[in-house]
Amino acid sequence: MSKNEISLGEFERRINDLITKSTAVMCFLVCKDGSNAVLFGSVESAVMGEELVVATSPDMPAAGSTVRVPLTRSCRFEYRDEGALPLSEREELVRSFGDTCLRVDLPSEAALYLFSLLSG
Repeated sequence: MSKNEISLGEFERRINDLITKSTAVMCFLVCKDGSNAVLFGSVESAVMGEELVVATSPDMPAAGSTVRVPLTRSCRFEYRDEGALPLSEREELVRSFGDTCLRVDLPSEAALYLFSLLSG
């Protein structure tokens, strides 16, 4: 494992925490061909062997938008918190993107980033 790579069990614990607390996230999906998608909402569900679903919150302007990605055992998981950010840019990056990030490397060579947004 790389120093930021986490186990499947740790990923499941962190995802379940986001779901249970209804934590606001910025979902950023980057595909192999360079296309990408951004969605602000919360993690609605995550079932290993099925999919991870991020959906917009009811109070968001683009109601009903979702991002769904397959969640398989061949995915690779990483976690980073604000301590991994350069000190000189930490405050600005945390304000813009939140204080933690979960990354899922998908078998399709796409990557899904879930930034936990700070409230207030």
